[in-house]
Amino acid sequence: MQRKNHNKIQYIGIILICTGCFIYSFSIFKNYKIKKIETEKIDEFYAPKNQINRLNPQTLTDNKTYFDEYIAVLSIPKIHLQKGLYPIGHPYNHINYNIMILNTSDMPDVEHGNLILAAHSGIGTMAYFNHIQNLDLKDSVFVDYQGIRYRYQVSNMYEVEKTGYVKINRNLDRTTLTLITCKLGSNDQIVVIAELLDQIIY
Repeated sequence: MQRKNHNKIQYIGIILICTGCFIYSFSIFKNYKIKKIETEKIDEFYAPKNQINRLNPQTLTDNKTYFDEYIAVLSIPKIHLQKGLYPIGHPYNHINYNIMILNTSDMPDVEHGNLILAAHSGIGTMAYFNHIQNLDLKDSVFVDYQGIRYRYQVSNMYEVEKTGYVKINRNLDRTTLTLITCKLGSNDQIVVIAELLDQIIY
């Protein structure tokens, strides 16, 4: 009887180990596939043909294809983040799918405007702002948009209570970028303000 119980325990243990290995392998494969798709879409964004299309919308022949492309790319070297952004109105412009451009945002080419981006923190493939708290003042943040690279510098970081509304403390005389995410283990949100330093054609 004891031997049967022992064999049963071994059998269950093998099943659990195999299940764990399958889940782990599937997770690695899924992450690899997501990164591969992201790399391909970013490569498409920087393709010369697509840069011309973005600057000259009348040259577009397939509106659906264009609509499914990124409108901009956010890069934060300090936290090893590079992520494409969908335009406002796109179904994937949502924090459950991507970094979200908030509806009240201005794009980087608007003088004294404010591009506001929000994303999840925590675990999972959608936690794009998981390491935002590691940024320091004067760290660089880049947004590539319509053939121009906008370089911002972090000028302020603060926390606010999560209420569904975020007060953005910024200099209205500067063109800015605002990053918003939840602070893990609390009911607060982290807000990062970065001011435009310069812009170059890439």
